[in-house]
Amino acid sequence: MYKYILSTAGLMAASFMLLAQKPIELKGRITAGKVDSIVVVNTTTASMEGQLPKYYKPDAQGNFSVKIPTVTRYNTIAVLNGNQRFDILGESGKTLKADFAFEGNPGVTFTDPKESFSATVLERFNKEKGGLDRFQNDTRLLLNTGSGQYPAALDSLYDDYKKYIQTAAGSDKKLAAYLQEQLDLYKANALVMYAANQLNSRAGNLTPEQAQEYIAVSKKAANLVNDNYITYPVYQEYIVNYYLYGYIYEHLDQAGDLNKNIEGTLQRLKAIPQKKSAALGTARLLQMVQRNMDQKLWLAHANDFYTAFRNDPNAAVIKNMADDLQKFEKGRKAVDFEFVTLEGEKKKLSDYKGKVVYLDFWASWCGPCRQQMPFAREVKKHFEGKEVVFLYVSIDDSDEKWQNGIKNMSVEGVQTRSGGWGGAIPRLYNISSIPAYFLIDKNGNFAERPPRPSQKQELIRLIESLL
Repeated sequence: MYKYILSTAGLMAASFMLLAQKPIELKGRITAGKVDSIVVVNTTTASMEGQLPKYYKPDAQGNFSVKIPTVTRYNTIAVLNGNQRFDILGESGKTLKADFAFEGNPGVTFTDPKESFSATVLERFNKEKGGLDRFQNDTRLLLNTGSGQYPAALDSLYDDYKKYIQTAAGSDKKLAAYLQEQLDLYKANALVMYAANQLNSRAGNLTPEQAQEYIAVSKKAANLVNDNYITYPVYQEYIVNYYLYGYIYEHLDQAGDLNKNIEGTLQRLKAIPQKKSAALGTARLLQMVQRNMDQKLWLAHANDFYTAFRNDPNAAVIKNMADDLQKFEKGRKAVDFEFVTLEGEKKKLSDYKGKVVYLDFWASWCGPCRQQMPFAREVKKHFEGKEVVFLYVSIDDSDEKWQNGIKNMSVEGVQTRSGGWGGAIPRLYNISSIPAYFLIDKNGNFAERPPRPSQKQELIRLIESLL
């Protein structure tokens, strides 16, 4: 039966320091609706360092002026008032002048057509087609399509959007090229991830022959490695996925071996002639797997990164991660946190001093987490009546999903939820991929990083050594 491929599938976006272009200036006027303050955020760079939403208070006449940092030529700007949201497209270095109506007939009217053509195009694109976000969502809706039908279904969706872009952009060849590049990357990424999504959702229920049918689809993904795309968020996802899953699909016997997967992928990334892409892909991959990889091995790869890409702006990101990693070393005092159990009891991690704590970060939607839970139950049963606590921290974004996950996956132990990737506890533990595991000894110090529960005997021996 086919195993899951890798626990890092579907991870959160990483943050990187990239060179900025000239800011966009938005000169807006509120023409309808009572607005105390608005939020303006560059959604193109929202996942990057320092790109947080900011609040602006219009003057008595409803006017406001915002300078928005950019990292790429075209940037999607979201203007929000309560539950209302308008998305506009701005070109780096340009000034956008627009009227915003939040009541009556809500909408955006651009007062300088010369500078606002691209913004007008995006507004229509979002209204009529849902923009590239809708394309991405629609590709996910195709995931239930069989391997024989998926490529054609994806091509049909792609062609529809391609025709729209060509018509909407009109004579603006630069804008058309930008949108087309984005669309191509979204399509390629959808192909790359098709097999990963299928295999993870059907883990344990596929023969190797069936798995190969899905993998053959993903191998159709185009090689779009191009340093000119370095600032595109979708490219930052694609560059890692293309090389990571390309390696996995060729080494299925190692599909469950995270260290070998990463080492093989890093070798491929370093060999890319496009050095900016190689550096970014390597940095992002290291960030993705930091918490699920042997610490010494990860630090060795970080040192290799300095050697190969010393002058890359992402070197500072990797260095900060390496420095931060030291607090999780064996023998260091475990990072304490407060939490509320499923039963509503307020607890601290330090309350369990005198016991060994097995700490597991998981979520109801996580396929690899689901794979490991039966093994975790067996390990827990082995230690019944002994001074061992199994503490599960869910990153689900709702109590309903969390509680259903506990029931459906038969998660046994002390339960708490710290919602989403940005939850307090995941942040304290630098969680960027799940499942993620820690062991804390009776003195409240970090022990050696534990293996997965599926490596049952190794995990049992390690816990027993702490009792």
